[in-house]
Order: sequence, then structure tokens, then C-alpha cells
Amino acid sequence: MALTLQNVMDEIAQLRQDMRTERRKLLSVNELAAQLGCSSKTIRNKLALGDFPIQTVRTAVGLKFRQVDVDYYVDEVLDDG
Repeated sequence: MALTLQNVMDEIAQLRQDMRTERRKLLSVNELAAQLGCSSKTIRNKLALGDFPIQTVRTAVGLKFRQVDVDYYVDEVLDDG
């Protein structure tokens, strides 16, 4: 494939779309636990105590966490702490 300006612009547009989609992703408690390296029970216990630092989103199938909030917590809170 020849490298043309249109090809580059199309690739950039696709990458932007992929980033928007990934940032809107909602995680389950189990998926969040895997990303944070802790158990889902730890997350549920902290939620029950009102001591969990990442905001939840209520859905029809239960509590979820926005990927963007998780990324912020990991990048800004955990890395600086």
C-alpha cells in the first residue's frame, strides 16, 4: 500500500475512533479487579463501606466503572502516590 496523505488521514481517523470507543467502555467488578490487580471481593467490600475511590455507573445489569475513570485513578492517583 502506497503511503499517501489520504491513507495517513484515514488511519488517524480510525485511531481516534478506537480511542473514543475504548474510553467509553464500561468495566464490570471482575474486569476492574483484573486491571487493578486485586480481588473482586476487595472492590465489593470497599464499595459497601463507601470507601472506593472510583465512581460507579449504575446499569440494568449492575454496577460498572468507566474505563476513563479507571485510567485517571491509575495514572494520577496510584502513580503519584
